[in-house]
Amino acid sequence: MAQVSIDGISFRERVALGDFYFGAPRGAIGVIDYDNDGFMDLFIGGGANIANRLYHNVPDPNAPGARTFIDVTAGSGLDNADALTRDAAGVLIVDYDNDGDSDVYLVGRELNDFSQLYRNDGGGHFTDVSVSSGARRPGGFNDSGAWMDYDLDGDLDLIVSRSQAPYRHMLENDGAGHFTDISDRLPALDAFTHCYAQACLDFDNDGWEDSFFVTNTTEVLLHNVPDPNGGRRFENVAEQVGYVDHGPAPMGIAFGDYDNDGDFDIALSNGTTGSFYRNTGAAFEKFTPFTTFFGWGVNWVDVDNDGDLDYFTSGSNPVASNFDILRRNMGGGAFDDISPALNGLRTLSKFSAQIDYNNDGRMDMMTILPANGSNFYENVSTTTGHWFRVKLVGDGVDVNRDAAGAVVRITTASGSQIRLRTITTSTVSTEDPRPHFGLGPDSQVNQIEVRWPRIGSIAARTDTYTGPFAADQTVTLTPIGVVGDIDGDCEVGLSDLAGLLSQFGSSGAAYEDGDLTGDGIVDLQDLAGMLARFGRACAQ
Repeated sequence: MAQVSIDGISFRERVALGDFYFGAPRGAIGVIDYDNDGFMDLFIGGGANIANRLYHNVPDPNAPGARTFIDVTAGSGLDNADALTRDAAGVLIVDYDNDGDSDVYLVGRELNDFSQLYRNDGGGHFTDVSVSSGARRPGGFNDSGAWMDYDLDGDLDLIVSRSQAPYRHMLENDGAGHFTDISDRLPALDAFTHCYAQACLDFDNDGWEDSFFVTNTTEVLLHNVPDPNGGRRFENVAEQVGYVDHGPAPMGIAFGDYDNDGDFDIALSNGTTGSFYRNTGAAFEKFTPFTTFFGWGVNWVDVDNDGDLDYFTSGSNPVASNFDILRRNMGGGAFDDISPALNGLRTLSKFSAQIDYNNDGRMDMMTILPANGSNFYENVSTTTGHWFRVKLVGDGVDVNRDAAGAVVRITTASGSQIRLRTITTSTVSTEDPRPHFGLGPDSQVNQIEVRWPRIGSIAARTDTYTGPFAADQTVTLTPIGVVGDIDGDCEVGLSDLAGLLSQFGSSGAAYEDGDLTGDGIVDLQDLAGMLARFGRACAQ
């Protein structure tokens, strides 16, 4: 069959062509650079009698200049070493211990045993620390999970959903490799049958990440708010802000600024036509740009590098298998169905993730066909748009090493675009961690702004990186500012200490820069935090 190309957009399905082989996986997808060589590897979750698999992205010995994947699971410690079989309902790639390499967390569907956490020890070896870390909490059949720095203390915490009471668990990361159950920070919620996906986004731009859930009965959007007793807690505001009416069997979620108006919109896949929510600033408005057809995995991805986010969903009709769907964003709210350009087979897909496996600046797509194989769509488009990519690296002190929760804004001659750095997307999978931008005809980025997930006012959290930066490259960014720099001179010194003391005992947004713990009041804990940071200076 001839290769289909639509206006220069075209993919090669490398598994069907016999170029790649990923066995018969069952679980979710995790894009991971486990050896920090700059090329994205793959972790694919297992299931009953199907082991987890780790694939290393290496030069292709049969095609100079090309890349391929080889199975390196053996000896890695990732192949269900404790002899329990689980459906890997979620694969979350996270540097939970802030040591600079990516660890693996699995949401496991096994009664009374809901999770596995594998610590990356380097050299291609992982250690199961599920029990010793406290990440495993027995009692329940689990569906999904999401990582976020809910209290902005510099390390990532975890919320897990399950289909039996209690329906939520929240685990706080102490920064030393151990988790404590703080589920009392969550509101009591009605029962539901399944929560197939969840993901985190600061929807109201107050600087604190919130948590979105995709359930088939109770609509849940957990708003991160100050706790009157100190610290932070969550309250369900789904109905108040319009995050409602998800449709039958909702199964995937993706955040993306599809209309380039500077805020993040939502796509949900479900058992019929999908649900979409336009961000109006502090609420969501449901709309229907097009109809889909029984989807699971869902992604906003710029496949042609024109600066507009396109839409992908894995086709999952259980009665009549349907194609994966790709719709090109034509601007002005219009989308064009260009699914034939995927050049895929008529197969039953479930999980999906985007990845630029060969670092050519064109986003590729992967889907899992439950217990039946996979699709790997290599983007071989001939469109001429430039691209730009950002790799964010937190300092592991004020900003979690993954920089999860960061918002990146770039400015070019054509305008601005934003992207979100998130751990979880689609149906509890992890996509390429490097925010990707299509630039169209623009050959440079004039400015980059990063709103880092750290304590302080929105202005204090935002660092500006002045260009120009040439197009068609990946730029690595680290935080510039430091928490505690109240006077803005790029150093935590005596004037900052004086500033904090002048705010002592005060509360409210006006005193955010002195509230180093984020508990809503400037007190002795903040003073201790200031003294611990004394003498720290900006990176540049």
